[in-house]
Amino acid sequence: MALIKDDAIRVLSTAASAKIPFYAQKLLAAQAMHESANFSSNVYQKNKNAFGMKMPSVRKSPYIQGPGTAAPASEGTTPYASYASLEDSVKDVLHLYAYNGINWSAIKSPADFAMWLKQKSYYGGDQSVYTAALSKWLESMSDILEPVTVTGKKKIGIMDCYCPYCSRDIRTDVFINS
Repeated sequence: MALIKDDAIRVLSTAASAKIPFYAQKLLAAQAMHESANFSSNVYQKNKNAFGMKMPSVRKSPYIQGPGTAAPASEGTTPYASYASLEDSVKDVLHLYAYNGINWSAIKSPADFAMWLKQKSYYGGDQSVYTAALSKWLESMSDILEPVTVTGKKKIGIMDCYCPYCSRDIRTDVFINS
């Protein structure tokens, strides 16, 4: 299983702020992990571009700083987009998907998402390969569970823990029945 980097958690958090369904948040994080080679690609490192987004020719985006690094010649002359932050990269890809009319409630699987992306010409490769990549990265996040909304409870504090297994600090609210 691949290590879930803090960057993937930041993608999930930014997607959650956009109020898209939890499963779609995880698909978006899986896509970012795939497109950026788990946040290690040159395009990500130099442009904070987690999705391999190019400079748009029609759509206006408030999230793009400007042109970033050049794309390989095999991909044309349009440079990659550069962002001030990973969060802006996530907001821009969500902006693109909204511009293209995504219906998140219709996306039920990596195959559905890969098919929608293919129909919108997001990628040029084989759809089954893209689906498999999304599935692999999604599986690496299987231990990330949907947050639960607590009703009828009274918050009594915050608990901080450290997990020696994954070397992460964990912070959570503590509730009692009201």
